[in-house]
Amino acid sequence: LGDVLGAIHRAGASGVLELIDERGRTHRVFWSGGMITQVDTELFRERLGDMLARQGSLGARALARLARRLLEAPSQRAGEILIEEGFVSSDLVNAGLRRQLHQKLEALFQLPDAQLAFRVPRPHEQHRTPLSPGEFLHGRPRARPRPRYAAAQERASNGQGSGASSSHRAPAGSRSRAY
Repeated sequence: LGDVLGAIHRAGASGVLELIDERGRTHRVFWSGGMITQVDTELFRERLGDMLARQGSLGARALARLARRLLEAPSQRAGEILIEEGFVSSDLVNAGLRRQLHQKLEALFQLPDAQLAFRVPRPHEQHRTPLSPGEFLHGRPRARPRPRYAAAQERASNGQGSGASSSHRAPAGSRSRAY
């Protein structure tokens, strides 16, 4: 693994190195310009709050408050909460996140065997005009019915107007709302 990481670094590559272990779990190492930016793995790593508490930067009360906040808002990140609550500085959180990143990478070195694949990001052509929401949403089925729109469409097909003069109405079959 060390040889592969070194080769990717020397090449200055950007992309994702995927490791599939013998249990079928996929681990990912994200690269940008030959530098590791993120490691996604289910292998053990110390949680940020526990790490900061172990090193003496976070007290028991702060750790308990962090746990409560994470239960209340599971999508919020622990580091954001710690900074927002004023428990630690952003520098301390960043240092802890770097230690976590290093721990995750070290865990990958413990894998006895894995299949490797490197996926290079596809370049986006800058000259192409993106699709507008109307182009990719118009006429698509929705998860829930839209009664207001259906009623308005039925009135329009029956020739009943909404009270607006015909010169201000949208052409038949078009929508005046953007989705």
